[in-house]
Amino acid sequence: MGNISQKLKTEFRLPDINGERCVHAFIEQSSCSACVDVCPQNAWILDDESLGLNTESCDGCGLCVPACTEGAISQTRECVIREEDNKKILLLGCEITGLKQANCHCIHAVSENDLLKLYRDGVHHIHVARGDCQQCPRGAPNNTEALFKRVSNINKMLRHRHLAPIHYNELATDRWTQLWKTPEKAAPGPQMSRRNFFRRAIKQSVDMVLHQSNFDQNDFAPPGKILPEVKADDHGYDSKIDNDAIYPAVPHIMAAKCDGCDACSRACPHQAIQFVQDENASCYLMDASACTACNICVDICEQDAIEVNRWAFQKAKTIPLENTTCHSCGAAFHYPFEHEAQTDTRRTLCNICSKIDHQKNLFQVLD
Repeated sequence: MGNISQKLKTEFRLPDINGERCVHAFIEQSSCSACVDVCPQNAWILDDESLGLNTESCDGCGLCVPACTEGAISQTRECVIREEDNKKILLLGCEITGLKQANCHCIHAVSENDLLKLYRDGVHHIHVARGDCQQCPRGAPNNTEALFKRVSNINKMLRHRHLAPIHYNELATDRWTQLWKTPEKAAPGPQMSRRNFFRRAIKQSVDMVLHQSNFDQNDFAPPGKILPEVKADDHGYDSKIDNDAIYPAVPHIMAAKCDGCDACSRACPHQAIQFVQDENASCYLMDASACTACNICVDICEQDAIEVNRWAFQKAKTIPLENTTCHSCGAAFHYPFEHEAQTDTRRTLCNICSKIDHQKNLFQVLD
C-alpha cells in the first residue's frame, strides 16, 4: 500500500509532457533548451538523440511549465480565486512560507499565458504570500523567471492597449490566509430560517471549492492571441494602436539578408510568418500576435535573417518581394526588394541554381 501511495505522489508531482508540441518534434536543429536551463534540479536531459525527464530528480516545482513557449509541459496546479470589494483576486502562496492549508507551490511557476487568461476572465488583482527566494533550496529565480517580471511585461503591453493593469500585491501570511479562508459574501436580504441558513452555509462551502479550480494548460494559445486587439477609435485615441502595440514576441525579417527561401513561413507552427501572393504582388506577412518565441524560424534560417524580439513593437508587418524567373532552370522564385537594393544588382538565379554549378553536370560524348 505504501509503494502505491508513493507512486501516486510521484506521478502527481511530475509534469505532463505533450511531445507533439515540443519544438524538437518540429525541427531536428532546434536550439531550444528552455526547460533544461530553468530546472533547478537538473532533471531535464537534452542530448542529440532525445529530450527526457529524470523522474527521480524532479521535485515538481513547475518552473519548466512557463519556460516552454509551446505549452508542451503542463502541471495540475490549484488556482484560488477570491472576491474582495467586488474585485476578483488570484491568490498565490509560496511553499516556503509554511502555508500548508493552501497547497502552496512556487509562485514563479505561473506562466504568462495563465496570467493573460485570468486577466481576460476579469482577474486583475494578484495577492501573493511570498517567502524569501534567497532562502529557497532551489535558489532564487533569475529576472526572466520571476513572477513580478512577467506581470511587469504584461502591464507594459496592457498600457499600450489602454487597458487596466494587473495589480500585484505581496501580503503578510496572516492577512493572506484570512483572505484565502473568506468564502463568497452572501447578498443582503431578509432573515433566514435555520434550515435556509444551513442551506446557504453549504452552498457557500461548495462555491468556495469551486473557486479553487486548476490552471488550464491544455487550452494553449499564443499569448498575443489571448487578449483582444483594441482599436484606437473605441477609446478616442489619436494613435493607431494596431501600429503602435507591444507584443510578447515579435518576429522580424532582415530583408537585406533574406534570400526568399520561404523556410520560415513553411516551418512556423502558428503562421506568425506567412508567404502571401496574389496576381500582382507577393510579400512575407508577419503576425506578432501569433508568435510564441519558439525560435523555429530563427533556427531554420540559413541566412541568419530572422530575429525574435520579446515584449517589443512590431517594426514591420510586411516584407515586399520581387517575383522573377530563374535564368538557368526557368523556375519562378522571389526575394525581398531590399536584398536587391543592398547588392545593386538584380538576382537572376533561384536559390538552388545559385548554389549548384549545373555546368559540372554537362558533358560531351565524342566519337
